[in-house]
Amino acid sequence: RRRMVGKRPVAILLLLLGLGVALGRTQSFESPTEFVQLRNVSEQQVLLNIYDQLNGPDWLSSDGWNSAEPLCSWFGVYCNAQGRVAGLSLAGNNLRGPLPSELGLLSQLWYLNLGQNFMYGTLATEIVQLGQMILSQNDLCGTLPSSLGSCVKLDRLYLNGNRFSGNIPTELALLQTATRVYLDMNLLDGTIPSQLGRLERLERIYFSNNLLSGTLPSELAMLESLQHLWLSNTAVEGTLPPIYANMPLVTLLIRGTLLSGTLPSEFGKMPLWALDIGATRLSGSLPATLGNCSGLQLIGASDARLSGQIPTQLGRLASLIHFAVDGNSFSGTIPTQFGQCLLLREFNIRRNQIVGPIPTSFARLPHLSIVDISENPLNMAAEDIIYPFTGREKEHICAYSLHDRPPVVCSSIATFLMDGTNM
Repeated sequence: RRRMVGKRPVAILLLLLGLGVALGRTQSFESPTEFVQLRNVSEQQVLLNIYDQLNGPDWLSSDGWNSAEPLCSWFGVYCNAQGRVAGLSLAGNNLRGPLPSELGLLSQLWYLNLGQNFMYGTLATEIVQLGQMILSQNDLCGTLPSSLGSCVKLDRLYLNGNRFSGNIPTELALLQTATRVYLDMNLLDGTIPSQLGRLERLERIYFSNNLLSGTLPSELAMLESLQHLWLSNTAVEGTLPPIYANMPLVTLLIRGTLLSGTLPSEFGKMPLWALDIGATRLSGSLPATLGNCSGLQLIGASDARLSGQIPTQLGRLASLIHFAVDGNSFSGTIPTQFGQCLLLREFNIRRNQIVGPIPTSFARLPHLSIVDISENPLNMAAEDIIYPFTGREKEHICAYSLHDRPPVVCSSIATFLMDGTNM
């Protein structure tokens, strides 16, 4: 159904497009000149061409499309006060085919959401007018074009969950209005451009699950609006710059990176909600200053190289829900102050060097559902382990092994793991 259009008279071409003749609506732009020639095509015709290119008859919802209904009433089409197409929202709608470059003909298009479909091919370079580009969870590939820097109105760029490869273009630093950039779950390599530190309005940037390497640029510390920084499962190495504490981060996820050194005590100044440093090369102790992060809900430090005692100051974290530091070399006892974390649901200290009893203060934790103290030299009797939970409402069976003893019903603890613990 493709036609070569570059050598035909423009007047005849527009007539054929307007009539929607049997030759078909789908266009193949063989050169930038041909794309420019179609700038005056009606928006309705552009949408119909897109419908044909993206397997429209098999869409899950297509009310109004390919009909005489006003295009502003078509499913997923949103118009501005002038009746021009300003938004196109067809996420999860079984769209199949390459990303149409004709989207660039919709000059008033500000919002584009084609995520969770089956689109493939490269990222069209003609789409520069958008404020929000959401193409997550497709099968798009190739390199990220430097022309992304021409999207000067762009507020949100969601390209996660595709197969983009190559380096992150430094031209992304030209997106001065960008607040959210999602590049995670791709095949991007190279280093994180230091120029991204110029994005003064940036609030979220996700790099996780890529092939990125190199060190963290200190220039990112200039992002005074950045709240979410995700780097998990990349080959980023080096140390965490203490200057990063200047950012108002609420989530810092670096699990599975090659970062080493210590966790800077300055990070206790951040308004953190979630901190995941597991499976890294970080060593030293957990900073006691983390107890100042009053909104901290998650501390994940599994399988790192941490040591020392668990800070008692963490007991001040009234919002703490998840605490997992298994697979380290922590020593000392379990701080009784954790009994003040009334929202705590999971407490995991497996495979450390913790000794002593479970604090009786744990009996005050009404939501605690997972406790894993296995593979620690606790050196205590089984009845002492059970003791903190006696006398509470018995709802679940504690799934732990006390040698040949049967499971014990104790409180609302759903999982209580002790295998390998010395008693």
